[in-house]
Amino acid sequence: VLRHACWQRQLSIMQLALEYGASVNAVSFQDVIETWDRGLVQVFVERGADLVTNSPFGRAFKARIKGVLGIFLDCKRARPDLAEDLQRQLDMALRQSCQEDDLKWVSLLMWLGANPRSKGIATEDLDGSYVVEDGDMQSAMQIACGSRVPAILKRLKPEPAVDDLRELMTAAASFHTTTENVAFLMSLGAEINDKTDGGSSALERCLSNFGWSAATWEYGATNVSIPLARLRPQLEALGFLLKNGARWTPGDRAIADTRRALYRLDQEAAVTVLDLLRKHGACDEKTFGVLVSTPKMRSILKSAGGWRPKDKRQGGTK
Repeated sequence: VLRHACWQRQLSIMQLALEYGASVNAVSFQDVIETWDRGLVQVFVERGADLVTNSPFGRAFKARIKGVLGIFLDCKRARPDLAEDLQRQLDMALRQSCQEDDLKWVSLLMWLGANPRSKGIATEDLDGSYVVEDGDMQSAMQIACGSRVPAILKRLKPEPAVDDLRELMTAAASFHTTTENVAFLMSLGAEINDKTDGGSSALERCLSNFGWSAATWEYGATNVSIPLARLRPQLEALGFLLKNGARWTPGDRAIADTRRALYRLDQEAAVTVLDLLRKHGACDEKTFGVLVSTPKMRSILKSAGGWRPKDKRQGGTK
């Protein structure tokens, strides 16, 4: 009876059922929230409803219904003892909104008091289909660095005195690289060549993950051949890093990761990335030689009729 009354938004029947012994937790609190009725929700809260298990607010915010804003504030005022748990759900929702490039909801959640610097999972990770290790936890700020909507990062207001700009720059060069986000972080004082050996963490991450988002979200597989036309934003960001003097000083693992990334691309796209590295002198000849030393890489280069080693290009001979 309680569940049915909740779904039908029949407040008087719900109150009657509760008075006659219905368990307040027989209905998921997420379902209660999603009636979008503040008075009805208050009845459950006053009777001790569970506001924490299964992160009901984290899930409810994903519906993008403004009514949840007032409900959240009511619950926060009514249950100050749960402030930390409610904050965790709010921050989770902020990370999800950044992930979905939703500037409007990022702004609304920030207005509610979401913390863009706390690290944790996003709402979509609650189903457990993908387990996020502690070391892989990201903040909304980090996620926003990779957003296709540059205004989101600006809305979160990173501060050089507070935030790790190196960490943010690396995040900006991860998967959904955009020139605007990289340039914005540089304007705050982020160093492109931040490694102790004079190399760039951002460039290293950009190369290692090149084409990953297109392979995963557009093609649904990593064993693909992504065309050049699908990589324009990432190529622009890569070019921006290189034009601003980014240096590639990879270890063996970073070289292997970059090679695997290039294998995801079609021949034209792979050669374009290699040409950019050579054109801007981003690495020494030894490093470049190791990168293209495998039979598969040599086959890609051999099949590219217009590609020639740098020294032969300069000499004008084939």
